[in-house]
Order: sequence, then C-alpha cells, then structure tokens
Amino acid sequence: MASRVTIQNLTIVRGDDETILITVSQNGSPVDITGSTLFFTAKQTATDADADAVISAENSSHTDAAGGVSFIALTHTLTSVEPSTYHYDIQWVDDSGNVKTILKGKLTVEQDITTRTA
Repeated sequence: MASRVTIQNLTIVRGDDETILITVSQNGSPVDITGSTLFFTAKQTATDADADAVISAENSSHTDAAGGVSFIALTHTLTSVEPSTYHYDIQWVDDSGNVKTILKGKLTVEQDITTRTA
C-alpha cells in the first residue's frame, strides 16, 4: 500500500462534470492497481457517516492499472449539491482488501451561473 496521504484542496462548479485523475505510487514508483477499487467520498463534516455523504463515487475500471493510473468521474448529477466547502478523501482498496487513504482535503463547490444544458 502507498505510504503517504497527499493533501490537495479541490474546487469545482456545481452541476459540472469533473474527472479527478489519480496515480497510485509508492516511493515514487507506480503501484499496480489491478483488481483495486478507488472510493471518493465528500461530506459536510469528516465524521459524518458514509451514508450521509453529499457526493460518493467509485471506480474499479482503471485507465492503466499496471501503471497505477485511474480516475474518479464526478457527473453533473453528483456535483449538483449545495455550494459549500466539504471534506473529501479518496480511498484505495486493493485486491486483498487492504484500505489506504491516498488523497484528502477540502472540496469547494462553487455556485453555477448557467443551469440550462440545451
């Protein structure tokens, strides 16, 4: 498992489609994430239950699993939440069931201006 949690604050616009690119590495070398799942969770407070998350997404179909490259897709439906600042993290669960938080920080959702899509 990766040994360090990266702290990165993110800003998105409410109702936009966003993709978070992720490279899982250990000591600077990519980690094979074949059979792994990445979980994205954003909450009002860090101690809220996962069931109360304002945004949750996961991915087990990686861009380049052998090279540790993946993504989390946040659809416009998922990002249509109240503009605010939330706590988020991304957890990596490997094919043996080991769990490691690899990225965390604040997620700021800004108010959208245009809401029509057609």
